[in-house]
Amino acid sequence: MYKRSNHYSSSVVKEGKRGSGTVYMFEKAKQNRMFQDVVDQIQDAILEGRMGQGDKLPPERELKETFQVSRGTLREALRVLEQKGLIEIRLGVGGGAFVREVATGPVTEGLGLLLRRHRVSASDLAEFRKDLEGGIAALAARKAREEDIALLREFLRDMAQALEDPFDWEAVISADNRVHLALGEMAGNAVYRTIQATIHANIHPYFDRYVPRDKETLEGNYKDLCLVVEAVAAGDASLADQAMQAHLARYDGYIESADAADMQSQGRETSIGFTDIKGEDHAADKPGPGHPPGRSPGRPVAKPRQFTSDPGRTPHPEPDGSPSEPSGR
Repeated sequence: MYKRSNHYSSSVVKEGKRGSGTVYMFEKAKQNRMFQDVVDQIQDAILEGRMGQGDKLPPERELKETFQVSRGTLREALRVLEQKGLIEIRLGVGGGAFVREVATGPVTEGLGLLLRRHRVSASDLAEFRKDLEGGIAALAARKAREEDIALLREFLRDMAQALEDPFDWEAVISADNRVHLALGEMAGNAVYRTIQATIHANIHPYFDRYVPRDKETLEGNYKDLCLVVEAVAAGDASLADQAMQAHLARYDGYIESADAADMQSQGRETSIGFTDIKGEDHAADKPGPGHPPGRSPGRPVAKPRQFTSDPGRTPHPEPDGSPSEPSGR
């Protein structure tokens, strides 16, 4: 049964059947922004908890009367709410508009796509992770229990084992990730945990690109995480934050080294290309058979350079694939 609300002068309130009788309420849409106002009212009712998962919105006819909007405006508003993941439209007998669980899926999927398509630069990602995971480590230091510390130390043992002969780069990186994700669980913050998990699920290509594959480098990572875990075990939030930020600052160095190596390699390839062209042109200027001694045939009669691809571009030598180049993140 619907009744007037004392909260809004022209609201409609429906008694809910969930829990302790949660209510939700709507009012006539504002004339200058009717469509958006319908969206906002229903969205606010869901996000503020006045409507919960599984609740059914009133029938279309009653919503039209309540909001005083056309059927087209109402349906467009419901379509937008469905796209936002706030409601689902069910057809057939017993159908209608139902409130969905507010999920993080759309956010994490978007972030995951950005990472997988390399739309986030390595430096931006490293900068973001320092703030995010530093905060996570600080929260973990405040909340971690004895069994949590034991789990972190177990992951550190796995990491140390992977650093022994035979050295296993993949296993070291995997154990490193487990330490980070375990800290995210211990922090107890759903927003931090969700974003962190999404990053770690999609970060491996960055590791491949920038993290060197030598044992000495990853021993430094291991020592960093030992300091983080000890700070968490001591309950020192400030020290845990600092230790984690110092650990992630290593990636700044990895990125700078890899980028510098790329620039140097590109410069060397360009230099080789120009040297090759210059040498060939110089040879073309030398006297050949049929020319008087001391006389150069000159450029007009020099044989033109034959390009195998675009003649407007300097060809580059094939990469040598040397394993001494860091594959990096």
